[in-house]
Amino acid sequence: MKHSFSLAVGLLLLLIVWMALGYQNNHGNESLEPERILEITVETQLSKAQTVTGYIKAHGDLLPFRETQVLAETYGKVLKIYKIEGDHVEQGQLLLKLSIEDRAVKLKRAEAKTLETKNKYQATRDLKKKGFSAQTSLDALLATYEAAKAEENILRQEIGQLEVRAPFGGVISEQKVELGDYIFKGNALYELIDTHSMVASVSVSQTEFPYLKLDSPAKVSLATGQTLSGKIRFISPKADENTKTFRVEILLQGTQDIPSGISVTAEIPKMQAKAHFISSALLTLNDKGVMGVKTVNQMNQVEFYPVDVIQAVKDGIFVTGLPEQVQLIVTGQGFVQAGQKVNIVKAPGN
Repeated sequence: MKHSFSLAVGLLLLLIVWMALGYQNNHGNESLEPERILEITVETQLSKAQTVTGYIKAHGDLLPFRETQVLAETYGKVLKIYKIEGDHVEQGQLLLKLSIEDRAVKLKRAEAKTLETKNKYQATRDLKKKGFSAQTSLDALLATYEAAKAEENILRQEIGQLEVRAPFGGVISEQKVELGDYIFKGNALYELIDTHSMVASVSVSQTEFPYLKLDSPAKVSLATGQTLSGKIRFISPKADENTKTFRVEILLQGTQDIPSGISVTAEIPKMQAKAHFISSALLTLNDKGVMGVKTVNQMNQVEFYPVDVIQAVKDGIFVTGLPEQVQLIVTGQGFVQAGQKVNIVKAPGN
């Protein structure tokens, strides 16, 4: 009986020990489970910084380097038109001719008066040398002679203005008179634009203004698909009151066959910086709304770096703010937080 009781007690003790060991093992497994859950696997890619030129991108329009209204400098009837709308002209080329009117007669009278007063002046001067004429008489004749000569020159100048010539080379964009029209001084005859050189007039934001410099090179893309090169010729010293942007003009060459007024996009180099080329899909926001990317350090911990985009290209973007060399999280960045320890798998090619 005693033997049976001892056996029963022994079995009970063994059962208690077994249960206790099982309880400890279960608790040990539970303490390991959260660590395994936290160690998420992410895919990383090694990225090295490279020297990149940042660009200011600005939009605007293509405008003529020069444009003007060709005005009549005297009166007369349009006798002949040599150039019409759309014609290319060179500087000094004849555009139209006005009638001489009564200027031919006036010029003959002026010439005769000039000759007469000249002769009188010279005769009186000779008498003065001999003491037969007063200085006052000589001075009066000299004034009369000078006035006659001036009137003659004015008439000659007016006759020369009957032939209207191009003040510079370009294209006639508008013809404002027709054959037979009577023109007065100051009337508009043509609108002339200079297309030998044109300017891209673009607006640059106030944050980019410090990077602008005169004579800096620029690349200009036209809405037609053409690309031209030029240099900055003008930077407005005052921002637009409404848009808070600065007008910048880029002088372009080789624009003879390009129409003005079309839209353009200018790329102006602003600085060189060490930057990483990444996919825009890697950009994320932290809990404070700051844009950046997630990386993994040497201890397999996630780190968040704020970045600035300095240039966008066809296949990605260049960003600054990262170390010279870094392991970018390219897959799984949305499931991890800064400071979290992760398992890493290298992306193909790393």
